[in-house]
Amino acid sequence: MAAAHGYVVRLLTDHRATRSLITSAVRDAALAADPDGTILFFFSRHGFDCGSPQKQDMKSVIF
Repeated sequence: MAAAHGYVVRLLTDHRATRSLITSAVRDAALAADPDGTILFFFSRHGFDCGSPQKQDMKSVIF
């Protein structure tokens, strides 16, 4: 449905939702967008341990 309206959706879940792939997807979207266009970036993360090594990585994912 989104494609029929001209939207491009890139869904990264589970093992594909790495810092590198998220950064790459946002960069690709910015480069592909029209100069007067809008990019919507939605990020949701649930259920990670605050003491895990991933916690430190999450600080660098937020743009």
